[in-house]
Amino acid sequence: MAGPKHGRLGPAKPVLPAPSGKENDVTTVAFCGLGQMGEPMAARLLDGDDELVVWNRSAERADALVERGARRAASPAEAAAGVEVVITMLSTPEALD
Repeated sequence: MAGPKHGRLGPAKPVLPAPSGKENDVTTVAFCGLGQMGEPMAARLLDGDDELVVWNRSAERADALVERGARRAASPAEAAAGVEVVITMLSTPEALD
């Protein structure tokens, strides 16, 4: 019997552990863009142990996430300041302006 087959990109690489030195190895993530796709994805991050900073052009889109423990940022730059990971889920690059 042949071994496992892999797609064109080859076998998946192992996920690296979170950086050490932080209490409980919590990762701080910024999520910019809380539309139809972004909000549910950001909400899943809150289900884990990560700290979440959120930004959206329409600030009220972040209300439910803030109520659950996310921190609201006033701008994309503020959201990205001091975090380890930034995720953007935007319709166009101009959405960051």
